[in-house]
Amino acid sequence: MFFVMNVVNLVPCLDMKKSEYRLLLKSLPDGPIKLLTVKYIPNSLEGYHIVRMKGHTGKIIVDGLFIKACKEEKIKGVIFVKEGSTQRPEFVEM
Repeated sequence: MFFVMNVVNLVPCLDMKKSEYRLLLKSLPDGPIKLLTVKYIPNSLEGYHIVRMKGHTGKIIVDGLFIKACKEEKIKGVIFVKEGSTQRPEFVEM
């Protein structure tokens, strides 16, 4: 039997002041952006261990407890990227 995971919690966890990004459409200052360096607001997951980033729903954010559980249960098929550069990502050792 197989299951699909759908992460439904949307949390505003991106720290726009500390992150680096560029506008995709210069004519729309509040329009879509490309994230270059990602920084998160500390303790912003609101008690959840896995969320979607509000404003960037394609990004799924997890906390250290979630990563620890995946390591302990030897979950395969996932890669975790550390906070920081999206151009040269640093991966979590599994």
